[in-house]
Amino acid sequence: MQGNKGTIMMRESEDSRQRVTQQDIADYVGVSRATVSAVVNRTRYVSPELREKILAAIEELGYVPDIVARSMKTNRTMTIGLVLPNILSPIWATIARGVEDVARKAGFSTIFYDTDEQIERMKDGLRKLHEQRVDGVILAPCGNCADVVSQHMSRIGTPLVLVDRYLEDFELDTVFSDSETGTYEAIGHLLETGRRRVAIITLSLGISTGRDRLRGYERALKDHDMPIDAKLIVVGGRGEEEGYHGTRQLLMLPEEQQPDALFVSSHLMSIGALKAIREKDLQIPEDIAVIGFDDLPWMPLMASPLTVVSQPAYEMGAQAAEILMARLTEQEEKATQRIVLATRLVHRQSCCQLGLEPG
Repeated sequence: MQGNKGTIMMRESEDSRQRVTQQDIADYVGVSRATVSAVVNRTRYVSPELREKILAAIEELGYVPDIVARSMKTNRTMTIGLVLPNILSPIWATIARGVEDVARKAGFSTIFYDTDEQIERMKDGLRKLHEQRVDGVILAPCGNCADVVSQHMSRIGTPLVLVDRYLEDFELDTVFSDSETGTYEAIGHLLETGRRRVAIITLSLGISTGRDRLRGYERALKDHDMPIDAKLIVVGGRGEEEGYHGTRQLLMLPEEQQPDALFVSSHLMSIGALKAIREKDLQIPEDIAVIGFDDLPWMPLMASPLTVVSQPAYEMGAQAAEILMARLTEQEEKATQRIVLATRLVHRQSCCQLGLEPG
């Protein structure tokens, strides 16, 4: 084995640009090239002891798999694409972490594309992922993007899994949280505490989560025999600015029409909403109760810790990746999956029974 090692080192010194091959690793360890290939490509069982020896040799000799050659042979690049609206958002970052953890354990690398909720950027990201020959894609679709998704599906044969949002009239694997029920429970809670003018700042109604949360809001009002007042429905977007301006719009209504409770459909819009409420010198929850969507570590630390609808973001990403991994390995076509994960109402001090002190 020492002789083999010396031979390899001399070969490298003669031409530092020469790539170390799987055969070099096999000669170094004293096994067949097929065994090295099995470890590199995870195609069959290799004992833990021998696997560790091969991995140590790979590290020591600086072996780098030839991705191009392997993809030509196996028709796989061992990469997946992940297309999300805003990777800077803590929720989307958590979803991304769930995807990446599962993909990495399966031996896949993940390529990220941020659409910034723009259809053209989503289209460009899907095109570039196709050019890079990814084995599959996980996508959080932008609004009104059915044509883009149809073009993507007709052009390539790789699996596509949707995460957080679904598309009507598409038979696609999808993982999302039950936004409608989560919102329904939040609005019901506000009404049960004695609030009577409950407003909502929605997400864009071009995406399924925006429509689902608005449906939950309206259904809760109807089930509690409360009227739906269009003045208390503000179609927002996703960011802090939309939350701020939407809340200002509600607080500029005549006093008797102003809300005594507010449901904000995203964590980023909640920040803007809280800023607008503070500027009006209103107290939470005495003057106005507030419930947000998505839980973040700083929310319990507020002066009036924010009650929220919490959704399992990491699990959404992980389950979407597990479905994609299964699609890449299963031998026969199976029915599409539609996984809906439960949300949870986290009670804190930003809404309480009228007439009672928060706490």
